[in-house]
Amino acid sequence: LRVSTWSSFYTTLPWYSGKTITDIKENLIWLQKETRYYYKLQAINNAGQSEMSNTQSTQTTWLPAPWSWLKLEETSGSTTFDSSLNNNYGILLWWVTMNQAGIDGKAFQFDWVNDELSIVDFDHWPDLTVSFRFKTNSTNNNMYLYSHWDSTATNSINVVLNNSDQTLKTFINWQQTILNLNSTIYNTITDNERHFYTLTIDDDWEIAGKKKATVYIDGQEKISNSSIDSGIYNPTNNITLARRSTNQANTFYQGMLDDIR
Repeated sequence: LRVSTWSSFYTTLPWYSGKTITDIKENLIWLQKETRYYYKLQAINNAGQSEMSNTQSTQTTWLPAPWSWLKLEETSGSTTFDSSLNNNYGILLWWVTMNQAGIDGKAFQFDWVNDELSIVDFDHWPDLTVSFRFKTNSTNNNMYLYSHWDSTATNSINVVLNNSDQTLKTFINWQQTILNLNSTIYNTITDNERHFYTLTIDDDWEIAGKKKATVYIDGQEKISNSSIDSGIYNPTNNITLARRSTNQANTFYQGMLDDIR
């Protein structure tokens, strides 16, 4: 693996200047915020080495200090520690399976029956970022990964996996903005591999008086909308993970969650 800030690879990052990796994924460290990185790969086995792959690139983002950060490292108990030190901890309901292998540490497994995780509501900035890691191969419908107030209510944010139409939908402020990742990506995020979901909402003024919402999967921008109303998206109810808010039946999530911010 070779990584560089130059498309020509004039120089490479010292720790990624031909690094040998044996897994299908590599978690890169010591990267700078808001920087474009270029990378390419070369396969090696007993028969020799391949040609270098085509160059790919990705842009890092800037995430400010989180208001809540649940690493989900616990092995027992009914609450989860908030690593942001803001005391916005999680409350576990029913029998969530703890101590599962995560991408960097541990993760929690949710059963699609009655498991859920709740975070007591807190205020955040008008511009915000929501992110978490997840892993599923479930083909159930209406699986809510993240729900901050009900998806049919105004001033709400919800992230839903749905097999019937093979979509990952991000609802913002009820029906006003739906960032809909259709079947072109659905199968690649229900493949029993770990993926990293990020939603950003910010005043980029691409359209005057409007906010821009963007969804990233595994660090790559997948869909955005620059014309959502410039209100403050700050729901006033608890955040629910692995189920739709307001105790809706048949909306539980089956799979793992980890590193929620």
